[in-house]
Amino acid sequence: MILKVINNILLIMLINIQHIDFCIRKIRKTEDIRMQIVCILVVTIILLSLKPFIIRVKYWKSGYYRQTRNSYREVLNDKGLYGEYLTGRCLNKLKGEKKILYNIYLQKENGETTEIDMILLHESGIYVIESKNYSGTVSGEEEAWYWKQTLQNGEVYSFYNPIRQNESHIRSLNHILKTTPKEMYYSIIVFDDRTVLKKIKVEQRHVFVIKRNKLTRLLRCLSLAQKKCLNEQMNDIYETLIQFCNPSEEVKQRHRDSIRKLYK
Repeated sequence: MILKVINNILLIMLINIQHIDFCIRKIRKTEDIRMQIVCILVVTIILLSLKPFIIRVKYWKSGYYRQTRNSYREVLNDKGLYGEYLTGRCLNKLKGEKKILYNIYLQKENGETTEIDMILLHESGIYVIESKNYSGTVSGEEEAWYWKQTLQNGEVYSFYNPIRQNESHIRSLNHILKTTPKEMYYSIIVFDDRTVLKKIKVEQRHVFVIKRNKLTRLLRCLSLAQKKCLNEQMNDIYETLIQFCNPSEEVKQRHRDSIRKLYK
């Protein structure tokens, strides 16, 4: 089904490219200013019409889609999934040997499940990423249990401290990867670029709270500062963790139910 849609999109693009080529040749040959303007407008309209198709094809070719199988429409209509996709694109810009896992469901010591948004396995370490595609102003202290989100209309919401949330993720991950030193883990909380981060100070060395537009630079700095310590283990860790991605709908529903009980 996907291949058929892609073929249709490519056919439309080919036809439009032929139209563009015709218009460009027309512009070169004619000295009529009005005709040139018309041809330029036609080319502009065609290019704008192609943009949604190009974006969609780019999504289908992404590692995020290949692993999660979330439909393009589903991701566009869910700000959380869309934030994960955008963050994943930032991770792919990092040079060096790497593997990326999305939506990893691990069992906690109490039998409940925890979901990790993203794990970047890089030759320089294990980066555990919590994606928060929030708007408004976010404030909170490193040791607090809850942080605050204030929207432009004045509405205020509290949410569980994402630093603590990711600490729990890393504990569950370390329980699975027993032989991996704790020094190899990095906790990164990524907020949307729209978010205003207000007075958030982090003292822990391996914990970072940033906006998405700073993520690629942060990863580059961290990777350059660390030795290549994960090369030999990377494939083994990936094969261990990939089995916890894309669980059954029953597992996902149990996780959602436990979240609701926790925040009642």
